[in-house]
Amino acid sequence: MDQRLLDAAGEARRLGNTSPLSASLLRAIATALWREERGLASPPPGWFDTAVAHATKPLRSTQGVQALIPLDCADHHDTKTEQAAYELADYLEQHLCHARRAQPVIDAVWSALRQHCTSTGDLRSLASAAMNRGRFQHGEVLYRAAGTPGALYELARSFAERPGYEQEAEQAYRDAIAAGDFYALFEVIRWLDGQPGRAGDAEQVCRDAIAGGHPEGLFALARWLESQPGREIETEQAFRDAIADGDPHGPRAFASWLATQPGREEQAEQAFRDAIAVGSPNSSRTFAEWLDDQSGRRSDTEQVYRDSIARGNRDTLFEFARWLAGQPGREVETEQAYREAITAGSPFALRAFAAWMAGQPGREEETEQIYRDAITDGHGPARADFAAWLVAQPGRKGDTEQIYRDMITEGDPEGLFALARWLESQPGREEETEQAYRGAITTGPFYALREFAHWLARQPGREEEIEQVYRTAIIAGHPDALCAFAVWLATQPSREKETEQVYRAAITAGHADALDAFAAWLAGRPGRERDAEQIARFGLIC
Repeated sequence: MDQRLLDAAGEARRLGNTSPLSASLLRAIATALWREERGLASPPPGWFDTAVAHATKPLRSTQGVQALIPLDCADHHDTKTEQAAYELADYLEQHLCHARRAQPVIDAVWSALRQHCTSTGDLRSLASAAMNRGRFQHGEVLYRAAGTPGALYELARSFAERPGYEQEAEQAYRDAIAAGDFYALFEVIRWLDGQPGRAGDAEQVCRDAIAGGHPEGLFALARWLESQPGREIETEQAFRDAIADGDPHGPRAFASWLATQPGREEQAEQAFRDAIAVGSPNSSRTFAEWLDDQSGRRSDTEQVYRDSIARGNRDTLFEFARWLAGQPGREVETEQAYREAITAGSPFALRAFAAWMAGQPGREEETEQIYRDAITDGHGPARADFAAWLVAQPGRKGDTEQIYRDMITEGDPEGLFALARWLESQPGREEETEQAYRGAITTGPFYALREFAHWLARQPGREEEIEQVYRTAIIAGHPDALCAFAVWLATQPSREKETEQVYRAAITAGHADALDAFAAWLAGRPGRERDAEQIARFGLIC
């Protein structure tokens, strides 16, 4: 039973339980795993105490590594108490999660997690894991057990994505709204609008939210009404009611709506100014963009930007710089505005400034210095942006490659992948390209595996190696490998059975996109349409 106890801990961790592992949880999961193999017979007496004693015993010395680490919140020697709790050693967690990744999760394990997990965050993560594995019933139970507004919203969205669950989706959305989820109200309105003949219901949801005191009810009604032809008077009143009720986004949205109404330009302008005065988010930028579209209002547009900056809105500096960049003859002011935006910490200013500088004739050296200064200052994307700029500069191949290699040296996870993509374009460097791709698969972004497979497919006579690349990545535990392999197999003639097997394995492993991809693949197979519908509606039954 020692191994069953450790498997129980690994099972809880791989499915999303990040909190300390209670004795009751470990006992329940380990018992479920035992009975999966042995039937309904109970484990031998005293098995749990013995297994815990072995798992918590330090290896080799009193200071040695423990598989299960007792926490100080309770007497870990008394494993019968519900409060005894443990952490799983990091090295063992990685091993167990990898070793069990393709194992189906039995019903009894899901039930144990539901009964013994108390953290709403864990319950929400477990629910997502169940949904990804096509275990919709368990996912629903776990989401409802979490009970938070966000969990109910995620449950509603999962219902809305499944055919035949319209009533359940609507009720779950309503539950999330009642619980106070901000997004659920707007999402259910959008969803109802997409259902034939349900426009009236979308309006009623808004009015029910208003009657129930939902803080976003009036604003949601106004936003819905503005899309309904012939209801302009009601739209305006709803916006005014939302503003009177204190909705922070109402003033800007009302001004934007007025700006779309013919002949109401003066009222729109005043509404924008009122929105700015009360601090409605993004009002200055929206007003400036609207003014810029009005004939002869260039100076007024600039004044709106400058007033916003004077009020201390540093984010406006970047928008102002971008606007100045489009004004002929104002290069000096544009440069100054960009530099001020960079100093103020705008996350996009450096990239935009460098791109603008690159378009200024004869300023290549200054552009390069901007990038190098940004790299020195630790600006995250600066190396990749600099390399992309260098690629377009004649005679700078060596410098380009050095930048990519510097990214690798600095531990940038994108470094090897970026080098591989650049090496692809260099004739005669196929071996180095392959080496860089293989390194990127191990340490870089998840999509490196697919890109390497695509590259191999373009190399004469290497098509057969593609499958081995995927299989090696699967064995190594690459998170995207199973689903990527299934997608590739689906393009190979006469391999339908293997494709289905791999898709099912990817779903079992919890790949977020595998279930939908499998259902879509089945729908395209002659005679499998019903299977596709069953998968989409009910998931996988294990």
